Amino acid sequence: MMPISLDEAGFKNYFDKKRIGDATANLSDDFHKKLLNFEKILKEESHLSTQYDTCAPQKGSYPSLLFYSYISRFVWVSTNSPEFNIRFIERELSDLKWKDCNLEYDDIFKNSEKYKSYDFDTKQKIGSVFFTSGDNFKFAADQERLFELMEYNEDMLIKPHSICDENNIFDYGMTFCFDRIIEPECSGDQVMNVSKKVYYVDSSEYGLKAMLKGLPNEHLNKPFFAPGLPYHHLYNNLRRYEAEDQKKMVAHIMSNSNFGFFDINNSLDELRNQYKSFLEKIEKLRKEMKPRISRFNIEDFYREQQVSCDCEHCKDKRDSTDEQ
Repeated sequence: MMPISLDEAGFKNYFDKKRIGDATANLSDDFHKKLLNFEKILKEESHLSTQYDTCAPQKGSYPSLLFYSYISRFVWVSTNSPEFNIRFIERELSDLKWKDCNLEYDDIFKNSEKYKSYDFDTKQKIGSVFFTSGDNFKFAADQERLFELMEYNEDMLIKPHSICDENNIFDYGMTFCFDRIIEPECSGDQVMNVSKKVYYVDSSEYGLKAMLKGLPNEHLNKPFFAPGLPYHHLYNNLRRYEAEDQKKMVAHIMSNSNFGFFDINNSLDELRNQYKSFLEKIEKLRKEMKPRISRFNIEDFYREQQVSCDCEHCKDKRDSTDEQ
């Protein structure tokens, strides 16, 4: 995707077609202006570099940048370190305030379709549905597990993301039969509402939606790649709980700026204060996670490790460091 910070004339070309095909953003002019206004706050207040929508995950637990996207009416901000994100979420959830959250699905996800879509015939009887992410779903999803599920569940369908490449959809159609592939332009939310079970990967928001609706759900992540997916740190915590607790926890997280979710319908002053508070929490944990520098420099290392060794290599190393 292209950055949110486009001028009004560029609004119609908001999406980079090279990446997501011909899908059209389901954004009103008013919503887009609010996104632009909040992005200015991000740029002005952030002490780390910011990147929109995608970024390569960073190894270790000391993040070097923030990335952001939007989901429903919220702008979501996180870091590029999966390990840091998991620890941050665990710390914020430890106060157990989520147990008192009584928000419902429509309070969070009402009219939340990101892309313009067609109505799905909700009178159809369908079974489980795998909601793919964008064009990374073959990379993110466990294909062998998906093949097994499709083999043993004859009523299971696949709902491609609106931005899925046609070649990938064609491959799935040739593998599983085209009558088991839902049109990507259909409303994903309407499909979810009539499905028996939701399958997802951690780069898709449909796991969060299913949890908040109380629908049976299961991930299809490739274990090795899952930590690098955008929502993994959320799902990593949520999957530890029973359905009723998951529902309360998703509602609590997404309605709380302490977790990086900012409701852009709030006033700009309120959003700025919430974002400053969030950054303070990020920086506090970031300082705790900062790598420690060894008290030894390289010369000390050679002397400590090789002082008792009489081989020619270690003698040469000791002589070279002494000369320096």
